[in-house]
Amino acid sequence: MMKTQQEIADFLNVNFTLVSKWLHGERSISPKMAARLAVLSNDKDTSFWLTASIDTLKESFQELPIPNSTRRKPGKYKAFTQKDFAEILKTHQSEINRVLKGKSPVSWPLAVKLVEKFPGRSLLDWKNAKPEDVKQAYKYLEETI
Repeated sequence: MMKTQQEIADFLNVNFTLVSKWLHGERSISPKMAARLAVLSNDKDTSFWLTASIDTLKESFQELPIPNSTRRKPGKYKAFTQKDFAEILKTHQSEINRVLKGKSPVSWPLAVKLVEKFPGRSLLDWKNAKPEDVKQAYKYLEETI
């Protein structure tokens, strides 16, 4: 199913007009937005998003992982939940809940997934992360999605 410009704008938490300008070549993607897009798309880095042609942007925006459950309907905005965070990390919501509450340490598989989404920290850093560190990652995604 084709994603609309409005769905892309809602997913990126930006104005519809900005997405439209990107897709018509009237405005380039900022370095900050390129970094956000690199985090959201597993296979594309920041430089890709900064240098992509209009046609490539159109195709790449269609490949963004916008889950059906988080697509917004006009006038109805959904809160970012632990379930959404778990879907992005491809893990179970119960594991996210236990880690955020400090009941369980970060598992090795979860640490690997966190490194993929947040490459600024090492695997060992994520493995030894405190609940507050994971909450920061959660809040970052909550603000950017």
